[in-house]
Amino acid sequence: LGDLAQSSEEMLRQNVIVNALGDSASENSRGLGNTTSYTEMKALLQQNFTFETVGRLAAKVLPIMKSIIEALVYACFIFIIPLCMIPSGYKFLFNWISTLVWLQAWAPMYAILNFIMNIAARSSTLAEIGTSGGLTIANIAGVSEANADMKTLAGYLAISIPFICIAVVKGVGTFVHLASQMTGATTQAAGA
Repeated sequence: LGDLAQSSEEMLRQNVIVNALGDSASENSRGLGNTTSYTEMKALLQQNFTFETVGRLAAKVLPIMKSIIEALVYACFIFIIPLCMIPSGYKFLFNWISTLVWLQAWAPMYAILNFIMNIAARSSTLAEIGTSGGLTIANIAGVSEANADMKTLAGYLAISIPFICIAVVKGVGTFVHLASQMTGATTQAAGA
């Protein structure tokens, strides 16, 4: 993608022309009475809005949530040591260590998600560019839409990282229960 750089003036000129062409095509379609895609477009826009809202919530809330949970888990260490002295106390220590592993697995999983989404974004961008050799008026709208979709999807998938990590550490049953509770609340919030 490094070969695609242009001056800001050229990019602005292309974007103005692309927007004008897109607006005229949309007006022409409406003038011909094309209403069949209205429901599809509305559903897609609502889905994108939900994904964007959940992504913004994840970006804002997950780092704070991780910090608070991590501080609480570290503070619980003073209770874990005495509990280890009772019969079957090793279970407390095992659960505490599992919780630490769960929290520490978030960062590598975010890195993996970022890597996958970068590959997907690059692939969809290059597919939109095709054989034209760069950004043109014909492909800039598709490139912009492809990258916006990847950004939205990455934000939406970011909220699943804690659930994936807990599935790895504690098993899939815990994952399903926790994911249904958390995603239900965020989807309701996004739909409101």
